[in-house]
Amino acid sequence: MNQKYRYHAIENDLNLKNYKLIRTKRKTVGIEITNQLELVIRAPYHLSVSEIEEIIKRKTGWINKTREKLKKYNRTIYKKSFNIGESFYLKGTKLKLYSIIIGEKKIELKDNRIILSKMPSDDPRTLFINWYKGLAKDFIAERLKVYSKLTGLYPSSIRITSANKRWGSCSGKNSINFSYNLIMAPVEIIDYVIVHELIHIEEKNHSKKFWQKVEKVIPDYKARRKWLKENGHLFHI
Repeated sequence: MNQKYRYHAIENDLNLKNYKLIRTKRKTVGIEITNQLELVIRAPYHLSVSEIEEIIKRKTGWINKTREKLKKYNRTIYKKSFNIGESFYLKGTKLKLYSIIIGEKKIELKDNRIILSKMPSDDPRTLFINWYKGLAKDFIAERLKVYSKLTGLYPSSIRITSANKRWGSCSGKNSINFSYNLIMAPVEIIDYVIVHELIHIEEKNHSKKFWQKVEKVIPDYKARRKWLKENGHLFHI
């Protein structure tokens, strides 16, 4: 990737302050607010800094609103300490870490209890992420088959990632990524995200047509979407 970035500051605007500018071969300007509340701008090479900053200023309202949402979101996410008695989720079911023993590194489920086996030097977070990834790969692949058959839409490939900001994404080449965190959510929420990304194979934006197609498959998608926005902070480690 041929990318260059610089940090800039918009003078006399305390709401925007510094931003990171990344130059790419893209045709449009992309605006992102990271979990650290950093403003990142991706822009084509031909646009001047003054043109980019005019776009940023027009988006000030959205930028500030998004930052406030992320501040609230970040306050509700607590990293796990992986102590006995701590709760974890799997397909919407709350599980408790029941015991930690020394042995071959693995995670077992017994009556909704998690048994963690690890060596003293193992990082439990890594063990849990790998466990969730394996479960997500198998389960999401099976659910994807169901909805691909139903919609007639098939991704070029699927991948389970460690993304924390997105539950799923669909590339321009129709490759679909899903965050391992998704396997923590209830099955009906997993299904909604799967259908959402499958429809992106045909519709690359969130137009009215896109949502109409989602609704044909998931009639109550609005309720599921709202539920995920309100409860998604639970499904992180």
